[in-house]
Amino acid sequence: RSIISKDCLRMGKMIQSPSFDGKIPHWYHFRCFFAKIGRACSSTSDIGSFNALRWEDQQKIRTEAGSDETDPDSGPSCRIQVEYAKSNRSECRGCDEKIDKGLVRIGRLEEAENGAGIMRSILRWFHLECFKEEEPDVDARVFERIGDLKKSDQEDLKERFKGPQSKKGKGSKRKGSEGGSGGAKKAKVKESAEEKILREQSEI
Repeated sequence: RSIISKDCLRMGKMIQSPSFDGKIPHWYHFRCFFAKIGRACSSTSDIGSFNALRWEDQQKIRTEAGSDETDPDSGPSCRIQVEYAKSNRSECRGCDEKIDKGLVRIGRLEEAENGAGIMRSILRWFHLECFKEEEPDVDARVFERIGDLKKSDQEDLKERFKGPQSKKGKGSKRKGSEGGSGGAKKAKVKESAEEKILREQSEI
């Protein structure tokens, strides 16, 4: 074991905190991470805050883990996971109320600064309804550990979180077209009246 020097690339594995109901990172040197647990990391999409790294560090990770070239910009920028609340101690970040034990909760991995000014990754927990307000366009297919839930709860999440929904403005379009045709008719009537005046003037 040795100290990880400042500005060196480090890799963290999220583990259960011994002091609170949440996850904390267990840090490794870059080489140590892939030597010990790197096989669990199959692509860059498994790594939180990957796009915030320096380009040369991103390339080093791609070499070891492989890159996810299918759609690198799809989905949310942070990792999201779902699980049953292990206790009633976790607090919803949306409404600030406690999440009852056994309820399905959604955790969003975020970067936060602790009291010592050190950045760390932690999971912020939400009720389903509160997370829907925070992330209305998220798709349940990006949720980690959704397969660990009961089938009925999986279906409920897929029903709630369907991704961006297209909005069709048929009514407004039809109304606009009707207004346009009406305006055209009025313009036509006005032109006919002007033609009549011109014709009368020409006959004088």
